[in-house]
Amino acid sequence: MGKRHALINNNFALAAVAIMLGVAVVWSVSRPLSFAKKMEEREREVKQRLAEIRAAEENYRRAAGCYTANLDTLVTLKLLKEGRQMIPGGNGRRFQTVVGMVKMQSGRIVPIMECGARYDEYLAGLDVHEIAAQVERADAEARYPGLKIGDLTQPNDNKGNWE
Repeated sequence: MGKRHALINNNFALAAVAIMLGVAVVWSVSRPLSFAKKMEEREREVKQRLAEIRAAEENYRRAAGCYTANLDTLVTLKLLKEGRQMIPGGNGRRFQTVVGMVKMQSGRIVPIMECGARYDEYLAGLDVHEIAAQVERADAEARYPGLKIGDLTQPNDNKGNWE
């Protein structure tokens, strides 16, 4: 009876270990999928806001001859809706906008702008290891670590880096 009792206890222990391993496998597979889904949702919102900012900046440039680095100016002038200068999922952070002028080969000087949100800003609250992996990939490929419109080094019609 003692051996039989020991075998039953071992079977329960093995079953418990198998269940824990199964849960670990499911969790390890579902975690990256969940991150990817949430990242896709947030990126859709960020792209929408960046498109709105691009349209507002273009309207401002047509009127003023240059872009503005202050998105609140666009809100004040009713070119951008209130709150649209905030990064979705960014815990109150604002899109960073930098403006400048670049001299073309023809000698003509044209205004340029860049506006974006980094991964760590719009993915705040998600898995920090997954965010770090996204940043690392972008750095390795010499890309902006997030989503942006425009480019400070050359005019690009304020295209998004995802377009």
